[in-house]
Amino acid sequence: MGIRRVVEKKASKACERELWITDLEPLEEVCFRCFVEESTRPVVEAHCLEILYLLSTREKWNAEELLAIFESQLAYCAPSLRARGKGILGKLYASKK
Repeated sequence: MGIRRVVEKKASKACERELWITDLEPLEEVCFRCFVEESTRPVVEAHCLEILYLLSTREKWNAEELLAIFESQLAYCAPSLRARGKGILGKLYASKK
């Protein structure tokens, strides 16, 4: 089950509150590391990108760093990752304003 589905369901509000209370820094570090490494498969990178976007709604510095990293890798990434990334970039730019 995807993390977005868990976060968006009305019945999971208690789970969402508990999730935001916990320290998610280790998850952020693992996702950033997997996203930047060249040996990571595009599918894993796409999921890391989505998780980092969801975490960026909690911490704004994460969104700024994610924008910079993804923009630098946009030309070199797989087409499937580029397609998903453009949607997330649009959301990040919209939230930045």
